[in-house]
Order: sequence, then C-alpha cells, then structure tokens
Amino acid sequence: MISDDFTLDYGNKTITHTSGSTVYTVLALYSWLMDLFDDSGQMDDDVPMSAQTPTSFKLINGWSIPDASMDFLKAGAITDTSDDTVWANLYTIGSDGVIGNITLYVAQNGAVLFTAAAAGHIDKLVKVKDAGVLIDSGLVTVFAREWGHTFDHYQMDLSAGGRQPAPIAVAADANNQTASGTVAAYAVDVTFGSYTVDVNQNTTDENYEVEVDLNSTHTVAEAYEYLKYLTRRGETAVIDGVQGQLYTTADAAYAEVKAAPLGTFAGGKFFGARGLHFKLAERPASQANLYELIDSDGNTQITEPTVITVQVTSLDAADRVLVALASGGSLVTNQYTLAATGNGSGSATATLTGALPADTPSSGVIRIAGKRYTYSSYAGAVLTLNATDWPSGLEEDNNNADAYIPWLDQPAGGSTASVGISYAADREVIARVRQYGILPFESPGTILNTGLSIAAIRTTDGIVS
Repeated sequence: MISDDFTLDYGNKTITHTSGSTVYTVLALYSWLMDLFDDSGQMDDDVPMSAQTPTSFKLINGWSIPDASMDFLKAGAITDTSDDTVWANLYTIGSDGVIGNITLYVAQNGAVLFTAAAAGHIDKLVKVKDAGVLIDSGLVTVFAREWGHTFDHYQMDLSAGGRQPAPIAVAADANNQTASGTVAAYAVDVTFGSYTVDVNQNTTDENYEVEVDLNSTHTVAEAYEYLKYLTRRGETAVIDGVQGQLYTTADAAYAEVKAAPLGTFAGGKFFGARGLHFKLAERPASQANLYELIDSDGNTQITEPTVITVQVTSLDAADRVLVALASGGSLVTNQYTLAATGNGSGSATATLTGALPADTPSSGVIRIAGKRYTYSSYAGAVLTLNATDWPSGLEEDNNNADAYIPWLDQPAGGSTASVGISYAADREVIARVRQYGILPFESPGTILNTGLSIAAIRTTDGIVS
C-alpha cells in the first residue's frame, strides 16, 4: 500500500518514499493524501498537494518530495510551488510488442539522465526546472538503441511541465543480427574532421565530415553494423565530442537519421547519413556502387560511378587498336576544340572547350589536328600531356584545332586491349584493328552500362607482298 511505502515528516513537511518497489501514480499519491488529511487529527495540518487536472499537481504549503522519491511516481506532473521546481511526466508510446524488447534511456543536458531498469515502455517524472531555472531549456531526448533493432530517438520540450508522450518507432533489423562481440572486432576506422573527396569522380571534390575506412577488408554491410555498434545503447566511447549512445548527426543543421545515425542499409546498399563517405583508397573493389552518400553541402545520392570495361579481344600483340566516338557510323574527330596550350617544367597542358565527361579515361591518348599525343591525367578540361610527346613551342598545333579522345588508341600488346572507365552514358563507337598482313578490321559498337567487348576478326591479306 502507498501508506506503507511513503512516510510523512510533518515537522520538515516532506513526503518521502521509504520502502517497497512499487511505482504509484501521482493521482494515487494525491488521493491518499486527501483521504489522510481529511481526518480529524489532521485538521490543524497544512494540506500538501492540490490538483489542477488528474495528471497535473502542485506541492503547496511548503511541502516537498525528495528527488529520489520521484522515481516511485508516474502518470502525472508535479510543481513544487515553494521554489518553482517542476517535474514533468514523460511516457513512451509505440508498438508494445517491439518496445518490450527495448531498454530505453533518457538524456538531458548532454548526458544520460537514466536508463530504464527493464525493457519496455517508460513512464517517468523528470525534473526540468530547478528553483525557477530551466535545465537545458526543458529539453530531454528519449533513446531506443537496442542491438539487433532499428534505432530511434525523440527530443521533447518539457519546459511547460505536464504529462507528455514520446512516440518511439523501432523494429527488428534483419541487417543487424551479427553478435555484437564479433562486430566490435571489425577493422573499421571512423574519424571525424574535414575531408574533400571526389566520390562521384567528376573531377570536382565534395566536402565530408566523417570518413569510414574499410581497410581493404570489410563490406559496407559490415560497416553498417559497426557504425551501429558505435552508437548503440551503453556505448560511452566518445565520437565527435559526445558519447556514442548520444550521437545523432555530424552537424546540428543536418536531418537526423534516427534508424541508424551514421547511415542505413537496405536492398544490399548502404545509405550514408549526410557528411559521411568511405575512404576510396581502402574501399574493396567489390563494394563499389553498393552505397549512396550525401555530402556536407547537402548534395544527395553522391555515389561512385559504375566502373565498366571497354575491350577488344582476339588480337595479336602487334595489332594497333582504336576505339573512339562515332556518329552515324563515322568517326568523330571534332569531339572537342583546343582552347589553349601551355608548357611547364617537364610537362605540357592542353585545355579543351568544356569539361570532360566522366567516361574519359584517366590517362591515355588525345588526337589534335590529326596528331597523336599521350596524357597522364586531367582536371576539368585541362589535360597534362607527356612532354616527350609534345613539341616545344607547340608550333604544329594551332588553338581552335579539332581534337578527340579515344577510349583505346594503342598497340594491343597481347590478345586483349582494354581500359576501365566510369560509365556516363551510352556511346556509339567505332572499333578498328590494323596490322600489315591482315585486312583492316572495323566494327561499330555501343558502350553500355555493362561495358563493351568486341572480338576482332583477323583475316589474312593475301594481296600485300
């Protein structure tokens, strides 16, 4: 009974929980006190409480309840009128069946205020104003971050007191069923800072704040579980300045990903929270295109381009191979216009009109006014040329000359000539194979998102001598 578990100190005017583990409603406490204080022997004592609603109460006439005793009350808010201290009442709502597997916890002012003693819904009184001063503006956050389930959290403003619900939506997570001890040992590194990375390989860096290093070993599915491990209930290790169990986003201005604060996983693909990227140099090739990202500037669906192969097979090592852009079955030699040239120390540059598309080989050959030159890299529309291929003074090639960049333009060197590129769009091409002693081979083709493979037909030229 409540009369057995709470003790009244009339001299100090305190109502203290002194025994038992039962949690009573505030209405039950109020009703007991009202029943007690209408006895004849109590008529000279000040009434401890008043009721504004069935869930909103005040301590009056100098009476108080110690903070620790508030843990044994629920389903009602209390204001201590003597010093304007307020205990609001928060309670959770959601699927009882799922919440029954979740141990909830509540954070206030950057720290865990309490963790529920058992799995299931909570109904707690929380001090939000102390002697007239709001604690963290009256804000608290309820967290549901149980291993094996999707996460959720809900921030609420309890500054007005009263009884307020916190909706929690969680579910079993089929992508998070590995034992936590196994995931803890994964060689995945997560760092926070300022990163510029060209994830979509369009020659322009994007900005990020979180870098995930798979160390050439782990899959993005394993990274997903590791990132959940870093932010699960009970994780006190600090990430980005806060305990992992309290982490919500890389920047307060970003939309929160409540189900998994560093990124979700669905359909075999990882979807990163804003500001997160994978370290490309340590990302296994098998994981390319298995994730989509949002950079720090809010550009959505930043993803690696599809890497495809353009190849010509059935070759002789001495064959000369060309695969280049075509239109209507004819080779396109005016794909670009030479806008400017320049000589530097040990290198030269050629600037073309317009940025190069993503499917331009990272290094290869450019033909300008019919002449063949090799380049080692490019940025935007500027190619860095191999100086040994480029004449001093560039007298032979005038600005405004036509230019084009083949996908392959080389000696075969073996039975197959190939190049790996990023898919940008379907491209009509012409493939040519030539060597003295065989008939020139020419075949049309189309580069698709699956790549292109053309088998050369090498027919002996019986006429040449």
